[in-house]
Amino acid sequence: MLSWSDIYDVEGVGGPAYNVVIHEFAHVLDMRDGEADGVPMLPGLQAQQHWLAILEPEFERFCRLVDKGMETAIDPYGCVGPEEFFAVASEAFFVTPWALKEQQPAMYRLLASYYLQDPGEQVHRA
Repeated sequence: MLSWSDIYDVEGVGGPAYNVVIHEFAHVLDMRDGEADGVPMLPGLQAQQHWLAILEPEFERFCRLVDKGMETAIDPYGCVGPEEFFAVASEAFFVTPWALKEQQPAMYRLLASYYLQDPGEQVHRA
């Protein structure tokens, strides 16, 4: 459930990407297989293994950046766990794609292949 105040909240402007609609939609995609674990429903075991081979080190790298107090393209809330990391990385992917692409290119490519689009490229062509 979303509230209008959350949808229109612009507190995230100037910081990490923020979009509650994208965030909650990512959780819906993540939970399609019955579990909120940062791994959306994928076509098979090989795709799941590929996803985890990228997601896990990207999550760990992200949490190290946050622990060091570095500014990140992804909201630090993503350190809560892989399920939140997927949701906030999805926010960054659509809201500030160029920042995510620069800071965590492997995560950017993973999301581009999952969402079947490249918003960072589209922004640069405009």
